[in-house]
Amino acid sequence: MGVGIKKNSLIVFNFFGNHIDPDKWKDPDIFKPERFLDGDQNFVKPELFTFGYGRRSCIGEHVARSQLFIFLTSILQSFNILPQKKLDNLRGNLNIGYRCVECKVIFEPRDKLKAA
Repeated sequence: MGVGIKKNSLIVFNFFGNHIDPDKWKDPDIFKPERFLDGDQNFVKPELFTFGYGRRSCIGEHVARSQLFIFLTSILQSFNILPQKKLDNLRGNLNIGYRCVECKVIFEPRDKLKAA
């Protein structure tokens, strides 16, 4: 019963497949960051396995989330981010990992005085 796994085998969980599973996520192909927040703007969704799960989850998750928030909000406050050219398709390629479409962007300073 079950599947036999040889000793010293490497087992890799399909995080990407889990994160785009339409049984767990409504419209998984659409960028909707609000799907991870409750009414009080707190992070929810235990189905998201980015930092692991349970007792063995990453102990630095809160630090990483805080650093990412500060980094990304400072970028968004300081720059308009524009595509260098129009892209018709932003779908990447799925292999062992997910490879995004190459998209060059322009970071245009919001405050022209600070940019000078």
